[in-house]
Formats: sequence, C-alpha cells, structure tokens
Amino acid sequence: MAHRPTGAALNTSLRKTGSRESLVSVSSIVSTTSTATRTGVSAARRPGLRTSTPARITLQETLKEKEQEIEILRKERDLERERITKAANQADQAEQSLISIVKEYEQYREKMQKTVSEAEVAFSKLLEEKNALVLQLEEEKRKCEDLLFRFEEESINKDDIQKERSEQCVSIRWDTWPFETDKGLMTLFFCTAYTCIIVTIVILFSISSQFCQKR
Repeated sequence: MAHRPTGAALNTSLRKTGSRESLVSVSSIVSTTSTATRTGVSAARRPGLRTSTPARITLQETLKEKEQEIEILRKERDLERERITKAANQADQAEQSLISIVKEYEQYREKMQKTVSEAEVAFSKLLEEKNALVLQLEEEKRKCEDLLFRFEEESINKDDIQKERSEQCVSIRWDTWPFETDKGLMTLFFCTAYTCIIVTIVILFSISSQFCQKR
C-alpha cells in the first residue's frame, strides 16, 4: 500500500518553505500528493484494499486549501511584479526628468556666463572711453585757458599800440602837406587808417598763432 502524506505533514512543510520562495516546493508536494491520491484511489478500487473515508476527505480538503494558498501566492507574486515594474518605470521617468533639468541648468549657466562676460567687456570699453574723454576735456580746458590768456595779452598790447599810434598821429606836422585841404580832417583820416592797419596786423598774428598751436 502506497504512503500518503497527512495534512499535518503538508502544513509543516509549507511553514518551513515560506511564502513566495516555496511555490516550487508546494507545487512538488501537491504533485506528489495528487500522485499518492490517485495511487490510493486505484489501490482502493483493487480487491482487498480499502481506504478510510474520513482520511480521504481530510486529504481532499487539505489539497483544496493548498491550491487556494498557491493561487493567493501567485496573485501576490503578480502584484509584486506589477509594483516592481511600476516603481522601475517611475524611477526611469525621474531619471529622465533629472537629466533634462541638469541639461537645462547647464544651458542657462552657460548663457548667464556669456552674458556676464559680454557685460564686463562692455563695461571695460565704457570705462576706457570715459577716461579718454576726461583726458581730452582736461586738454581742451587747458587750451581754452591758454587762448584766453593770449587774447587778453593781445588785447592789452593792441590798446597800448593804438594809444601810442594815436599820439603819434596827433604830433604829425602838416606844414609840408602838398594838398590844399583841411589839416584836421586829414589827420583824422590817417590816424583811423593807421589804427585799422595795426589792429588788422594784431588780429592776423593772433589767428596765425592759434592755427599753429592747433596743428
């Protein structure tokens, strides 16, 4: 007569093997039990062999429970796989988002560095132009002061020359004048003409001096 494992033996074996890792072992036990059951049924059908009805009922209930447990473990395994797949997809999405954010940050940083560099270059140029303009302003101011000083000096000299020439014109003697005309009118004419000539010479000298300085 073939040996059939009892329900206590099946429970003890299932507790030792664990949950998910025991699927193979439980399947093997169920297969062995099913084989033993078929063997027992065949033996019971043979003449001279009998199997007690309560033991058979207990074995069937145990098999049914184990099949239910196996089905539950399979569902748990499927759920666990689904959760793992979902978590892996979420991790991939998070990694892609991180890569995209890092790329955008690098582009923004490079753009800002370029903008800062351009601003520094523009500021340096403006500073150089400002310094050049300050120097040019100082030079022009100095030239204006020199021209003003020369103009005042020339004005003083011109006044002195005009005064001197006027005195010389008054002291001219008209005794030898060949024309019959008014001596007072002629004196005024010659003094005015002489003064205009002197003033013109002074002005031309001043203009030529300024032109030479600018060159």
